[in-house]
Amino acid sequence: MEANSIIAVVLCALIVWHYARKDYCAGVCWAVFFLVWMPHRVRIETGGVIPELTIHRVILLVLVGVGMSQGKWKGLREKVPLYGLLLAMFLSYAVSMVFAMSPSMAFKRLFAVVFENYLLYITIIVGVKAQQAEKVLKSALLGLLFVALLSPLEYYKGLHVIGKFLPVKLESADSVSTFEDSIHFGFAMAMGLPFAVIFANRAKRFTEFCLYFGGIGMLLAACYFSSSRGALLGAILSVGMLLAMGGRSLRKMSYGMGLIIAIALVARPGVRETIYNQLSSVFVHNGEQEASAEYRKILWKVAWTKVTVSPITFLFGLGGASTMLLDISEFFGAGRGGQLMDQGFSSWDSQWAANLLQYGFSGFLIEVAIWLSVFRTLATTWFGNSDRDKDPLIFGALVGCAVYVWAMMTVAMFSPQLKFLVSAYFGCGILLARRAQEDRELADAGVGSDAGALRPEVSPGNG
Repeated sequence: MEANSIIAVVLCALIVWHYARKDYCAGVCWAVFFLVWMPHRVRIETGGVIPELTIHRVILLVLVGVGMSQGKWKGLREKVPLYGLLLAMFLSYAVSMVFAMSPSMAFKRLFAVVFENYLLYITIIVGVKAQQAEKVLKSALLGLLFVALLSPLEYYKGLHVIGKFLPVKLESADSVSTFEDSIHFGFAMAMGLPFAVIFANRAKRFTEFCLYFGGIGMLLAACYFSSSRGALLGAILSVGMLLAMGGRSLRKMSYGMGLIIAIALVARPGVRETIYNQLSSVFVHNGEQEASAEYRKILWKVAWTKVTVSPITFLFGLGGASTMLLDISEFFGAGRGGQLMDQGFSSWDSQWAANLLQYGFSGFLIEVAIWLSVFRTLATTWFGNSDRDKDPLIFGALVGCAVYVWAMMTVAMFSPQLKFLVSAYFGCGILLARRAQEDRELADAGVGSDAGALRPEVSPGNG
């Protein structure tokens, strides 16, 4: 497997480099396609001397290197929305690292945050034009459809196709695909739903329509195969937002998605019963590990108790990766608390609570501010548009980000693919929202209905 990993890393990096140096957007599209599904365990081992060269990090380094050689990374402060908040978060996490329970582990976590959470977002902002954002979003969706297509083989036959060639996690009895956890896999599928609906609605060719409309069914099925209550609720949130707030054409296509769901529930009573049992156990527990909502409430209590010990921990927390070092068995009864280990470590099935514990109120509130800014930008642009069918991609990004933030409430986010997926969503969403706002300002200034066409196009690479 180690030889296969090296071959995969080199091959994917070469593909991204080849396309990026000719057409940077094409390189970004290939990178996003790989980033949203490639297993985290595909890497070049470094022996612990430096952080592992995972396939995701190598791909991003190639993109950043090509972008810098083309001058795209000049003037980041002026180009990148949220630049100040991102810098503040980095500095807050760096201070937290100084006071961490394990500074070395906190440094690795900080390194991962930079690469997995925000580097792709910056790359998209500086290297992709607004009119190219659709290509990037399609690439992300195609990556999700690829692994969704393989999930029935794993669920019904126990056949893990990717695992035959690349190192993936195979310990779970549920459908994991190439993700580190079946819950993450399910959430990724739920995040893909709005764009499957949007691209099916925008399809100009019958074959294209069949691909994306069929993709709706594949993504819904994959959510079920993940055997995750949170992912099912994420899919419900995605469908609900499409029906409640989507444009007229999106709602019509969503009715088709509802028809797929209804047929599946009627034709397969076992599916209906399984979904009911999973969702009904969210608030009801049997005294063991089924206390889903209650368990996550306790994690917030743990985080509050630990960070209010001193002013330093209140502001900067216990440092990155401290969730892996704490003994919190005192907060849970016997046999409770998810993956309760001998030393008292419990799985942190709420990323928001974990972030409060690790980075204190300083890092926590900065991250909240970042997400509020993202939602404000996307929502004000979408709801401020009199024609809801005009910019559906912005709405798709809004829905996808909402599902991700919901996921952060219910699970620890340690699969990089999910982080790259949401980075692509809010990066492209902000690009599109910024262009829509500029067009609206030009139209209000009396330029006319062709404002977008008359506005001079500035290449990201040329500032």
